[in-house]
Amino acid sequence: MQYTINSTIVFDSGDGTLRHPDTDDVVQLPLPAQRLLQILLESECEILTRDFLFREVWDKYGLTGSNSNLNQYLSLLRRSMLVFGCENFVITIPKVGIKLDEQVSIVKTPSQEAPLQAVVPVTSEPVSKKTRRISAFHLLIIGVAALLLMTLAGMWILQIRNTLRDPQFTSHTLQSGCVIHTVKSESEYYNEKVENQVSKILDENGLSCRKGFNVYFDYYTASTPQTYGRTMLSLCRAGANGVNMSCDNIYYSNRNEIND
Repeated sequence: MQYTINSTIVFDSGDGTLRHPDTDDVVQLPLPAQRLLQILLESECEILTRDFLFREVWDKYGLTGSNSNLNQYLSLLRRSMLVFGCENFVITIPKVGIKLDEQVSIVKTPSQEAPLQAVVPVTSEPVSKKTRRISAFHLLIIGVAALLLMTLAGMWILQIRNTLRDPQFTSHTLQSGCVIHTVKSESEYYNEKVENQVSKILDENGLSCRKGFNVYFDYYTASTPQTYGRTMLSLCRAGANGVNMSCDNIYYSNRNEIND
């Protein structure tokens, strides 16, 4: 199924991609984020509780969900939508759950499937009944073996895709008590330059991060490695139960201060 969001963003549930037709930009979502997004798009703006989302996104697939995982994948979806120009995609309802913003328009289109090919029967020379039975038995054995091999190969490929698609979320606590969350490794993020960038972006926008706040920071490298390019920062205030209550989102289309 394909979902067209606000007439400008296309989500394909078949391959788990978000695409912006005008710019040809494509974002590959991890499997939990795909499930979460499809549930939101099918919800018709109804309120979705966290217990419901844990069950539908994780429990049904033999996985264990948590508030931290849910917050991280929600942040990933918000960031991806914001990059494509869709703001306020998801509304957080304190102590209840989340819902799709009623201002977001959704158009569903069935995915195109490959046409079925006609099966042409194979003619052969007349053979005896005994030979015909042996040939049919051999074909059955070969078909079962091929089906078993294809099933095992599909399960192995699916397991590898699940492992590769899931990002490794990491966090880093500053001396102020503020926690920075990222989807890249420590060698790429947790250094003085990135902490300075986070502090500078907050200062530029009259914001501050302290204990009880979470910062979600990521960037898409621009055409030159000396710039951050498209940069996203979300500053979220967490409630007593650790669930983010509200967030301020900041987006730069071309930030050129990676060496500051």
